[in-house]
Amino acid sequence: MPAGLQAHIRYPRDLFNLQADRFTYYHMTDPTVFYTREDLWNVAKETQQQSQSGAQVPIRPFYVIMRLPGEPKEEFVTILPYTPNGKTNMIAYLAARSDQPDYGTLFDFRFPKDVLVTGPQQVEANIDQAPVIKSQFALLNAQGQGSSVIRGNLLVIPIENSLLYIEPVYLESTNVQKPQLKKVIVATGQNVVMDDTLDKALNDLFGGALPTAPSGPTGPAPTGTVLQLIADANKHYSAAQTALTKGDLATYAQEMKIVGSDLNQLAILTAASASPSASPSASPSHSP
Repeated sequence: MPAGLQAHIRYPRDLFNLQADRFTYYHMTDPTVFYTREDLWNVAKETQQQSQSGAQVPIRPFYVIMRLPGEPKEEFVTILPYTPNGKTNMIAYLAARSDQPDYGTLFDFRFPKDVLVTGPQQVEANIDQAPVIKSQFALLNAQGQGSSVIRGNLLVIPIENSLLYIEPVYLESTNVQKPQLKKVIVATGQNVVMDDTLDKALNDLFGGALPTAPSGPTGPAPTGTVLQLIADANKHYSAAQTALTKGDLATYAQEMKIVGSDLNQLAILTAASASPSASPSASPSHSP
């Protein structure tokens, strides 16, 4: 296969979905623990917003450009988060790497059990309970007669030891089945905000102020201020969405790589409040 094609191969999502499902059991290596199912995991769930019942459904594996903990640069991975059996807090995530020379490697990242890390269902509940967001949803429904508000899939974006959640909000007309992006929800831990664009939502969440003594995620030195990074992330996010609607996956990947870099630097500057107090251990494992 030509090198130009090899550089754009994605790890198969269906294969990864099966592996991730089996890993809910087989991450347990102690025979006694495995037999008693003491440390059983579940694939994290999200609310199916387009369902009238608001059913909780397992998150589908999604592609994201991110820098895995301990790695020097961003890469294209497929990711799926886990929760402990019967609970809603985040316990781990599994990532399948698509870039050479690590194509096909599964990266298992586990959060410490003594730290409660907010999971997707908890974030969805926080969104549902936020009075300001509920009122804006009501306003959108009132303004868009003959239209309906659609909440997109909740994206879980790990940034070092922190988690950033992003959920797009669309308005779709009953006459023209073409959703338009109206709002963006951003969350870390218990903090949830919604605004017109990604940069405004990030600015609302992080306050737009530079801490005097930043701590938390580590990485390359930031190349701009908080406001500059937020503006740049929003610009490239918009460009990525435009490329995606045109089917230009190469441009989409390039733009999202820049967004990932901006968000990582933003997390360094702001010392995101969602960062667990302990340092999780990550253990890479190769797929069969």
